[in-house]
Amino acid sequence: MKIELSLLTGLVFAAVAAPVSASPITIDFSNLNAAAGIDVAPPVPVGQIDNNQSFSTAFGFLSLSASALGNFSTLNRNWIDTGAGALFDFDFGHTRVGAVDAFAEWYNISLYFTPTQDTTYALSGTYTMVGPGSLIESFVVLADAVFNPASPALFIDKSMSYHTANESFILGALGDGDTTNVNQGSLTGTLLAGHQYYLSADYYIKNVSQLDSGASATGCLTLSIGGATGDGACGSVVPEPSTWLLLGIGLTALIANRRLSRRAVQR
Repeated sequence: MKIELSLLTGLVFAAVAAPVSASPITIDFSNLNAAAGIDVAPPVPVGQIDNNQSFSTAFGFLSLSASALGNFSTLNRNWIDTGAGALFDFDFGHTRVGAVDAFAEWYNISLYFTPTQDTTYALSGTYTMVGPGSLIESFVVLADAVFNPASPALFIDKSMSYHTANESFILGALGDGDTTNVNQGSLTGTLLAGHQYYLSADYYIKNVSQLDSGASATGCLTLSIGGATGDGACGSVVPEPSTWLLLGIGLTALIANRRLSRRAVQR
């Protein structure tokens, strides 16, 4: 019995310790910013802005937030190495007061990475505002860091509205902004090994006209590489088949161990 249990335990440890293939990309650089406040140009003294910034290049979870004069901006990023691929997930929320030039934003986002092998990409995202019509913008670019006139970007989407209350943008949708609509490239495609690519994004709401009741917005942006999958709504990664296999082996070992212990007690 002890030999069988040791063998089974060894198999479990071997499975858990088995090397997992690395993500097909290397993160080179990132710049993440959350900001909120009243954007009043000097010398007017009433403007106040709070900004939170990160330059992390590691996979994992990170949260940024900024608040000033009743305006709030939050950003949660979850970057996951799935072995066969990588998932870059961003979830964010913005709230602004009704003062003129009040704003909340996730801006000047840049993520530079280099594939170590030819692989695929897929983009998805939404941005939804609740409140009166004022400025709301979504701007996302995925491109090769080395400019190529023949193919300047893999994907560009810029949507802007000034006049639509309760506005909503869907990444890749045509004509969803009442003022600006730019849509080029594809939400899915191929990344080439050794090329450096960058993902750039700006999302913000701002009152640019007159005093109103304020507004809030929520959004998400996901870049999937190598077919990495999430929950379909810019969320967490579904465990890979290898993860489920390890869990199954672990449960099997636990059950076997309990059965052997019971038999030993009965004897």
